[in-house]
Amino acid sequence: MVLATRPFCVHESRQHFERGWNVEEAKILLSELLFRAGLGTFVAQQPEADVNGISLDSRTIQRGDLFIGMNGMSFDGTTFLEDARSRGAVAAILARPHQGGLNFPVVHVPNLDRSSVADIVYAFYGNISKKLRLIGVTGTNGKTTTAQMIAHILNESGLKCGVIGTLNSERTTPESPEIFRRLTQELEGGAKYVTMEVSSIALEQKRVKNLVYFESVFTNLSQDHLDYHHNMSSYFASKALLFKKGVTTLGIVNRDSAYGKQLLKNPEIDLSAVGRADIENVSLGVDGSWFDYHGVKFYIPLIGEHNIYNALCAIHVASSVGLSLAKIQSALAKFPGVQGRLQKVVSNLGPRVYVDYAHSPDALLQVIVAVRKTMAPGQKLFVVFGAGGNRDRTKRAQMGYIAATNADALIITNDNPRFEDPIAIAESITDGVCEADANTSFEVIYDRRIAIFKAINDAEEGHVVLIAGKGHETYQTVGNTTIYFSDVEVAQEALNRYAGRVQ
Repeated sequence: MVLATRPFCVHESRQHFERGWNVEEAKILLSELLFRAGLGTFVAQQPEADVNGISLDSRTIQRGDLFIGMNGMSFDGTTFLEDARSRGAVAAILARPHQGGLNFPVVHVPNLDRSSVADIVYAFYGNISKKLRLIGVTGTNGKTTTAQMIAHILNESGLKCGVIGTLNSERTTPESPEIFRRLTQELEGGAKYVTMEVSSIALEQKRVKNLVYFESVFTNLSQDHLDYHHNMSSYFASKALLFKKGVTTLGIVNRDSAYGKQLLKNPEIDLSAVGRADIENVSLGVDGSWFDYHGVKFYIPLIGEHNIYNALCAIHVASSVGLSLAKIQSALAKFPGVQGRLQKVVSNLGPRVYVDYAHSPDALLQVIVAVRKTMAPGQKLFVVFGAGGNRDRTKRAQMGYIAATNADALIITNDNPRFEDPIAIAESITDGVCEADANTSFEVIYDRRIAIFKAINDAEEGHVVLIAGKGHETYQTVGNTTIYFSDVEVAQEALNRYAGRVQ
């Protein structure tokens, strides 16, 4: 049976391809899409279909989409085929043969992987990097803040800039169909620039294949994601993929990071280095940070020296697109901060409370040091944190050691335990606490809500409570169950109750 509503027309599809497509109106024949993606040998297998979009997730299928069913470590994409068809998919590409009576094209592509998917997506959307100036940001810590800072500066200066990253994506860096779809939407909305958080896993898995960044930033590198990368060398090698010829034109590198120094050796592309030596007259306060850069006095309404590094990277990128330091200075002074990144929970009474996303050893250390520098002698620091289940286990004891060494009191609690035993996770953290031998008081409270209330209740006026690990997240994952949970909202409730008690 032939499903095409009109004959195969290369000229018509090429017009769509070359002028850039409206996501709602874009159409390409399945056969031409396969040809363009280098999969022309599969064209004769199936009847024709008009493709309006692409999705790897059957739950996000829109009518007219092509469903690509990849195989993962714990799932078979073929099992979602019927769901995709029922939601309006017009064709499917699968990693393994499918035996069934579905009345639409099903193409089997052996060895289907994300590299192949990226080529299919590129064949559909075209070279979007020629229409948008993409700015990539990678590093263990600071990606979100730096990306948001860059976008804020550009938008404040009249250069419309979108953002793709942790705060508006299910993953730090989405899969390629979602990336290209969202970039197209940004383009149609008038954006000229898009900043994108680029994770090491996304680089390794080729989710950003066929994108070219006009500039990319390397913030730092410290232990994280070793459940995936296994060792720091592999982790760094994945990050370094962003700074290869043909991937990024210009690079900004934090030279004060040991891995930044390594990246600066024998570069394939033009790299510029930023670091602490570039600034003078640094002042870190409770309400923000000040520093002089090339004769201009900057203020950022964020605490912590790590945020000065983030600001330096953002300043350098903004300068490279032609903005004056005066414009950048004015924009940064109005930066609203980032949700869940040393976010202060407002209260007129009780301890100062901050919520932060820190979930790696170095990130936890940086935020503790940042908060400590705003505290007066005699004020105590309470830290509430845990560790995610089914993730890098080797960092847990390190985090326990860091917290015990630098805080006055600890409450170890659940993060997202997923399918791992919360008791085992807590025991791994307490191993590090005990190793520190710092006489720091600590307790384990598995209920995160109770843990947050306990820390705020125990702290006195002027003390500081840091709630780390989940930041902006508004959920907690336990086994197959995801429940609503916001550290900020729970902390606000606890502070309100505190204020009611002491008034």
